[in-house]
Amino acid sequence: MANDIVPRGNGIFEIPDSVPAELVREKFPPASPAERAKAIAMLFTAMKASDKGDADAAMTAEIYDIALEGWPAWAVDSAVTAFIRGEVDGASKVFVPATAELAETVKRHFWSRIRTVHSKEPTLVPVRPDWHFQERLKRGEVALPKISRQASGAELGAKAQGIIAKAAKGGEDG
Repeated sequence: MANDIVPRGNGIFEIPDSVPAELVREKFPPASPAERAKAIAMLFTAMKASDKGDADAAMTAEIYDIALEGWPAWAVDSAVTAFIRGEVDGASKVFVPATAELAETVKRHFWSRIRTVHSKEPTLVPVRPDWHFQERLKRGEVALPKISRQASGAELGAKAQGIIAKAAKGGEDG
């Protein structure tokens, strides 16, 4: 497992938000063919499937394997277990799910355990950026008003009105 994935217990993983969503899945090793075959066998043992000959059964297993390919074993097992227990909303509790339904459930179970975390501090952007005012601020020609936490609502309102009035005049002091 990659260094930027942090297991948090109960099957939850944290990954930095800097990792693009399409690459998150690649951070987890996919289920092996043997793990996928076991999941398919469990599903077909627990639920009813249409009667098919041996040739069709082999093709069916191959098609279900394609639906599970590329997903981690824990996501595959979680989805198959949910079908077996009848916990998938709208799915038959008797018959084997369609391959697309199985693939979609595996996908949902995968993403339900991934939590993104902010990888850096948020950047504060002024509501109305004023390049000239910012440059003057950098040069020390103007200063931002100092407002203490003890200031009353009326004082803060008056300071805000003063800032708005200056901005309306073009940001000039005065």
